Amino acid sequence: MKATRSATSDQRKRPLTGNRLKSNFLSGGVLSLIVAVGLATSIAGLAADSVWCAEPMTRELKPGPVPAGLAVNAAHIWGPDAELDRIAATGVQYVRHGTGWEGIETSKGEYDFSRFDAFYDAMAKRGVGVIFILAYNNKLYEPHGRREIVTDEGREAYARWAAAFVKHFKGKNVIWELWNEPNTKAFWGAPPNSKRIATDYVKLVKAAVPAMREADPDCIILAGAVSNLWSKSYEWMGYAFEQGILEEDIDGWSVHPYGLKRPEDYLDAYAVVRDLMRKHGGATDLPPLLNTERGFPLKEAEGFAGGGVEGQEQFQANHFVRQYLIDQLCDVRITVWYAWQDEDFGLVAGREGAERPAYQAARVMVEQLKGYSLKQRIEFASDLDFVLLFENDQGEKKVVAWTSPPPKASPDQAKPHEVGLPMPGVKSVRIIELDGKSRTEPITGGKLTIELTASPVYIAPE
Repeated sequence: MKATRSATSDQRKRPLTGNRLKSNFLSGGVLSLIVAVGLATSIAGLAADSVWCAEPMTRELKPGPVPAGLAVNAAHIWGPDAELDRIAATGVQYVRHGTGWEGIETSKGEYDFSRFDAFYDAMAKRGVGVIFILAYNNKLYEPHGRREIVTDEGREAYARWAAAFVKHFKGKNVIWELWNEPNTKAFWGAPPNSKRIATDYVKLVKAAVPAMREADPDCIILAGAVSNLWSKSYEWMGYAFEQGILEEDIDGWSVHPYGLKRPEDYLDAYAVVRDLMRKHGGATDLPPLLNTERGFPLKEAEGFAGGGVEGQEQFQANHFVRQYLIDQLCDVRITVWYAWQDEDFGLVAGREGAERPAYQAARVMVEQLKGYSLKQRIEFASDLDFVLLFENDQGEKKVVAWTSPPPKASPDQAKPHEVGLPMPGVKSVRIIELDGKSRTEPITGGKLTIELTASPVYIAPE
């Protein structure tokens, strides 16, 4: 039986593209809403002790204020302490981390979780939870040398291992993801995106979930981890859905939205996934959607958005912020940036390397929006313009604004242009850039004239 998901009604209330206010709403003044509550904005320092922690997630995966659901992939990172401090300082709420069944169960029925205990404790001390990826094959049960699991013996052993892992971490701030990109040859088998490997994956999930639930009824289980959002991966999801994977007691369906040029392309792609879920899983009680891996590398590689060599670090910083905000707009409950350390994808350049602009952009985003929830997208004449209204529990409001390239276009194709934001009664505003630099802009004739670029800015009245 499927568990009842109390968050489902909230999910259905939020349209796929977010609540939108027509631009004529602005005649009342977008920031007159803000001024009415007397917001006093200060640009605080970005020290590590300024990091704000959201509540740990529960099975409902309910949406929360920024930085809820913000995460980074740190699959091969165990320390040192200074590096874990840097991760926590970004404001991420979770790190996604690999496990490796073979390294934990080296003799049948004997499990060594000590390395994961140490890592979990180190992150928990810093207010960060862990998404553990339960993968891959173990040669003790299937000695074929591939990552896939294709026998009943292998599935049953995997289920026992997963249940033991869950029991060991019962009551802790952990999310469990069943595999990584099982629709691919690299992480499962051939042919990729085929009905055959979808069938084998569904069998694995059906074996593992009941065992995990018996070990801890409250554990959070994600299935999917689907690589790319395109026609072939949609077919693969359809195969899995029609075989009843959504009827299992999972808490969320995760995807990796590679294959798309810009975060704004997610709007249509997520809609396709949800339509598939409705088609095969019923119109109600759908599990929440999660983005558990996507990064934008600095050069040609999976996920590269294009745009030439110049400006790639700035493009990456733009994409970090826009990806998280687009996921908020689409009611996607977790956003995992790939990766923490990497020469091309990383927020930092390689192992314990220099911090890139995307690292600073992450810290500034959390500093500016911590405790705020997305309320509205304000609609302008161009669908490429994004003006998002955020509000905190005290009724204080902020605006984030940017423009994007056309659909499927490279990041250098974004066209900077001026827009007018009506602000009656406001004398000046503070505009904060991605790098934390700020400036004061006067309001002339009750309107802020601002140039929108592909780099989001944060706007608040002084």
